[in-house]
Amino acid sequence: MQGFLALGLGVGITGLGVVMVRAVRERRRTIGILRALGFRARTVRRSFLWESTFVAVEGIVLGSLLGVLTTWLMYRNSAAFAGLDGGFPVEWGSIGVLAAATFGASLLATLGPARRAAAIRPARAVRVSD
Repeated sequence: MQGFLALGLGVGITGLGVVMVRAVRERRRTIGILRALGFRARTVRRSFLWESTFVAVEGIVLGSLLGVLTTWLMYRNSAAFAGLDGGFPVEWGSIGVLAAATFGASLLATLGPARRAAAIRPARAVRVSD
C-alpha cells in the first residue's frame, strides 16, 4: 500500500509541476503586460507560488481525508478486522509528516516554472509574432 501511495504522490507532484509549466506558457502575454504595467518579478513569482500552494494544499487535504475515510470503511466492513476490539487507529503524526513532505516537494516542483514566469521580459512577451 505504501508503494501505491508513493507512486500516487509522485504522479500528483509531477502533474502539478506540468500544470504550472503550462500555465506559464499560456499566460506569457498576460505576464508581459503585467510586467510592463510595473509589476515586479518577485510579485509574479509569488503569484505563481501562491497558485500552486492553493492547489497543493487542496489536494493534500482532500487526499488525506479521503484516505482516512476509505481506511475507516475498510476497517469497519472487512471480515479480516472483525475480531479486533477497540477504536479505529489513525496515525496523525505519520499523516502530518507525509503531508508536509508532499507540500515541500510540490513547492520544489513549481519553483522552476515560477522563476521562469518572473524572468519573462515585457517587450518580448507583448510583441506580436503572428
